[in-house]
Amino acid sequence: QAAVQQQEDQHKMAAHQQENLQEHPLCARCGRPAQVVDHIVPHRGREQLFWDESNWQALCKPCHDKKTGEEDSHPTYEY
Repeated sequence: QAAVQQQEDQHKMAAHQQENLQEHPLCARCGRPAQVVDHIVPHRGREQLFWDESNWQALCKPCHDKKTGEEDSHPTYEY
C-alpha cells in the first residue's frame, strides 16, 4: 500500500513540476532555462513542506545541484 501511495505521489509531483516549469521557465538564480523544481527550504521528509507550492522555485540543473550540494553538506533539521 505504501508503495502504491508513493507511486501516486510521484505522478502527482511530476504533473505539478511540469505546470510550475511552464509558469516559471527561467532559473530563479541565474535566468537560464529551468529544468528542476526545487524546494526553497529543504523538506527533509516533511510532507506539508514538500507539497507547499510557495516553497518551490524553478532552477536550472547546475544551480539546483550547487544549492543541493551546499544544503546536504550543512543539513538543518527541525523537530
